[in-house]
Amino acid sequence: MSFCLVSNICGKNQNLYSDRFRESHQHNKSVGGDSIEYFYQEGYPKTQPPEVATREEKEGFCYASKVYSLLDCIAEKNPEYIIWLDASVKIHHTFVNKTIDILDRHGTMLLKEYDAGLEWLSSDRFFNTVGLKREDTKMPGLVGTLYGFKISHPEGNRFFEKLKEYATKLDLWLGPCGIPWRPNDVGTPALSLDSRVKGHRHDQSVMSYLHLKYGFHLHDNKKDPMFYNQQYIQDLSISNPGQDVYYYPVEAPATHHPTSAHLSGGISR
Repeated sequence: MSFCLVSNICGKNQNLYSDRFRESHQHNKSVGGDSIEYFYQEGYPKTQPPEVATREEKEGFCYASKVYSLLDCIAEKNPEYIIWLDASVKIHHTFVNKTIDILDRHGTMLLKEYDAGLEWLSSDRFFNTVGLKREDTKMPGLVGTLYGFKISHPEGNRFFEKLKEYATKLDLWLGPCGIPWRPNDVGTPALSLDSRVKGHRHDQSVMSYLHLKYGFHLHDNKKDPMFYNQQYIQDLSISNPGQDVYYYPVEAPATHHPTSAHLSGGISR
């Protein structure tokens, strides 16, 4: 069994994220030990076409680098189970076994946060490129921070082949991120003149569309949590106001630890 965690920082955010990236890497190694492999990469992936960085300079970071980092990992380590996690994600003692169970059964681990709504967090150019009408499409909100697939499973292989295919369609990935980091994007031609459209979610929009078109299995992250993000802490602070510190559950498989730059909107997008 070859199980590999993959993460990458590159582009304008590399310096902002480097400390958290290395901290998360050391934490995850302390949890997973030598039983799993790690592919942590600083700088643009080797397989990433130059066009990605060129367009990012003009249109903002698009997260297509995640796909090419996964490709670099497969070329170097050839793992059976491959997990993408952002620089701010930490795994815990239940993570590996629970992930393997999901991937053995379904081939993919695509975490659903909500049933619909991403249709209003995807650009006009995105919908024009895939040939869908926004009003007729209910796009589930998927987690882009953490996902995985099993290469030897037919569904896992099919998912990654489609992800590679759609990584070349950069019009799907690029575009203003909008709310909450760049509210001035709302109502602009680059995003949509329809002010109901609040942003574009890049890799999340692409994976949500791949689920709609090709029927990949979704794991309900609300009913059976694999990943706890900052929304969990915010909900706790509302339901239990007045505490100085809030904690993730001790049994949490994976948790989110963003930098201050992420929370303040200082990340380049």
